[in-house]
Amino acid sequence: MDKKFLLFINGKWVSPKGDRYFTVQNPATEEVIGEVANGSLEDVKEAINTSYEAFKRWKKENPFKVQEILYNAADRIETHKDEIIKSLTMEMGKPLKDSKKEVDFSIKVIRYYASTIPHIKGELPPVENQDYRSLVIREPIGVVSAISPWNYPVELMIWKIAPALAARCTVIAKPPSLAPIATIKALSFFEEAGLPPGVLNIITGSGKQIGDELILNPKVSMVAFTGSVDTGKHVMKL
Repeated sequence: MDKKFLLFINGKWVSPKGDRYFTVQNPATEEVIGEVANGSLEDVKEAINTSYEAFKRWKKENPFKVQEILYNAADRIETHKDEIIKSLTMEMGKPLKDSKKEVDFSIKVIRYYASTIPHIKGELPPVENQDYRSLVIREPIGVVSAISPWNYPVELMIWKIAPALAARCTVIAKPPSLAPIATIKALSFFEEAGLPPGVLNIITGSGKQIGDELILNPKVSMVAFTGSVDTGKHVMKL
């Protein structure tokens, strides 16, 4: 077995309330490869509150500092990518060459959005009265809930959190319960890269148990979701 994976809230790896875990199996052998925290409603609310408070500081962060952190995260993931690739194949059955493609592309996505940061600019649209100037300022929207599926768990999570962090939003990441380990490992390197506490929180557990709070909580400003049609309809309904 790999190891036990905790929740990541406010810059710390913490046990779930109730100390409950679920197992992740290798689909080829049915071997248990890890135990993952089964987060509760209380855990999710704590993560949302932490993200909300962290946003007050993160939205004011120097954009070039944000860029440096994202580049550092991409470099660290690349350094440790073999471990992530192996975990991805073991937990969801993807051939190693395809897992490598997914992780390599995820690194490129982080670097791409890091490169866009200096180009997030305002506009001066034309106005009828030339005595006035109309200024458009682009500002981060707030807390983002990022929910990814099992089939491309790392890539589809990075597609969500990289642009959100680049825009100086805070993020609550919920990896899929069927295949959360590779995503948890990849996201852990954002902390090592210098991301401040609370800017990125990682919550794992049953979507039925914690998913609705990630969507309905008024402190969440945006939901980034990829998944099944039925779940997507539920998210839209909420």
